[in-house]
Amino acid sequence: MSEDRTSAELKGRMEALLFTSNSPLSAKVLARVLEVQTETVETLAAELMQDLGLPERGLQLRRLAGGWRLETKPEHADAIVTLKHNRTMKPLSEQALETLAIVALKQPVNTEKISAIRGVNSNGPLETLEKRKLISGDAYGEGRGTYWRTTKRFLDEFGLESLDDIFATGKLERVMGQAYGLITSLNNSTSNGNQSQESSASRLKNPAQDAT
Repeated sequence: MSEDRTSAELKGRMEALLFTSNSPLSAKVLARVLEVQTETVETLAAELMQDLGLPERGLQLRRLAGGWRLETKPEHADAIVTLKHNRTMKPLSEQALETLAIVALKQPVNTEKISAIRGVNSNGPLETLEKRKLISGDAYGEGRGTYWRTTKRFLDEFGLESLDDIFATGKLERVMGQAYGLITSLNNSTSNGNQSQESSASRLKNPAQDAT
């Protein structure tokens, strides 16, 4: 073993090497890079495998193709699939962003009112937003239709801590583009006097009060 590094330090370096490699690393390669004997690599690998066996660790060490490789544990596969799905999802269309902007400011707001503001049928964009879990809908009685609200995922994806941050972050403006201008104009048109400082969150009242 190298005189300059402890067993813990060598194990950490070995883990870093395995993490950055796309293919299994042989004991010979690891020994050369770590400047230790191959027998030491085997000992370090056994210790690392034991460390990674703890339930709070998300990776596991496997011997494959004459070498060692770090892999994610099978029990976390569903989370990884979700992440990959989110990363490959197409950007929202201008129509969907416009619809989302209306829901973000006017929520809870029904489909009829959204379509009236946009001047076109909004069923398609609403369906897209619901599938992306950016909004959720609730029915509040016969004849009132579905009322839409943004979800926690909306806050997460747009980098918002709460609805009060809608006008306090530059990220939302950059992502929404022209649709951000729409929610700004909507906010101005629905605010007057002292009510102009009212937060988005305070407008989340019973939809029945807004029913027309």
